Amino acid sequence: MRYIPDHIMRWLGPAVVCVIGGIVIIGNPISQHFICGGTQNCLATWVGALSGWAALGGGLLTVVVMRGQLAEQKRQTDFQLGDAPATVDILPHRKDDALVVVRVVNWNRRTLLVHELEMESDVGDFGVFKIKSGDGVEVRNNGIDTCFSPPLVIEGWENRQSTPRSIRISLAAVGDDARLVKDWRTTIKLNAKVTLLGEQHDAFSLRAIYRGDK
Repeated sequence: MRYIPDHIMRWLGPAVVCVIGGIVIIGNPISQHFICGGTQNCLATWVGALSGWAALGGGLLTVVVMRGQLAEQKRQTDFQLGDAPATVDILPHRKDDALVVVRVVNWNRRTLLVHELEMESDVGDFGVFKIKSGDGVEVRNNGIDTCFSPPLVIEGWENRQSTPRSIRISLAAVGDDARLVKDWRTTIKLNAKVTLLGEQHDAFSLRAIYRGDK
């Protein structure tokens, strides 16, 4: 027994319904009386109405597509002009399983200040272990507090031929048993409070979520 492919079956049902509905409308005098309302050419009237709705749908679809294209074009333009937003991510350390690393990248031409890292997780309390710039130079930090005073400075990305400026913050967490956490099969929510310097300083938050395998 031969089966009809799924991609045909998906269209076959609606097509059958449309054909039967058309036959009922065109071939049934009672249906014509209620639906066509005495119109001499019922089929032409319905086709004309449907074409108008089809044109409206096509116009709305065009607007949606154009909005997406304009948003992507603005994103690319901001990147070329050095106005792209900063980003943050968080991952376990590649070599030390007792650490997680927060990386903040400044894609903007203006200087970015990092004031605080808010960490939300059920594994324990986080503290700063080490801070390095993107080129590997260690940055001095006042203790393990995730609130930085003075704030960490990430210079703007002015030389577009080089890699963007960034900073890597290694953190450790102490569990309820007073031991360092080494099992990151959990969810960590990160909220980095930053300020982008300019004629009018822009204070905002960068957010990231790490979801380890349960």
